Amino acid sequence: MGKYKFTGEFEFQASPKILFEYIGTPVGLAQWFCDKVTISPQNIWNMIWDETDHKAVLTHNKPFRLLRYQFQSAENEDALDPSFLQFEIEKNELTRLAFLKVTDYSGMTNQQELEELWENLIGNLKTVIREK
Repeated sequence: MGKYKFTGEFEFQASPKILFEYIGTPVGLAQWFCDKVTISPQNIWNMIWDETDHKAVLTHNKPFRLLRYQFQSAENEDALDPSFLQFEIEKNELTRLAFLKVTDYSGMTNQQELEELWENLIGNLKTVIREK
C-alpha cells in the first residue's frame, strides 16, 4: 500500500504554549482531533476514532516546538515505512502569530480528502482555542 505525505501550515492567534497543550496532551487532543486518547504505562498513545484504536509512540518531543507520533501497525510493510503525524510550532516574533505545521504521512492517498480533513480538524482546533 502506498503512502502520501500531506503538509499544511496554519496560522493561529495563540501562544506556542497554548497550541502545545492541544497537540501534546490526551485531554487537548480529545477536544479537537479524536474521540479519546489514553497513554499506557509503556508510553503508547492510543488515539480512538469511531471506537477504533490507533496506537502510536511519541518519537519526538521538543516542548512548545515539535511532536511526532509514529503509528504502530501489525503489517510488515508499515513496520518498514511507518505512518506518522508531526506537529511543529513556529512563532513569528514580529507579528506575534504562531504557525502550526502539520505533516501527516499515512495510507490515506486521496489528496483532496486529506486536505479537507485537515482543514476541518484545524477549524475545530481554532474554535476550541477561541472558546478557551
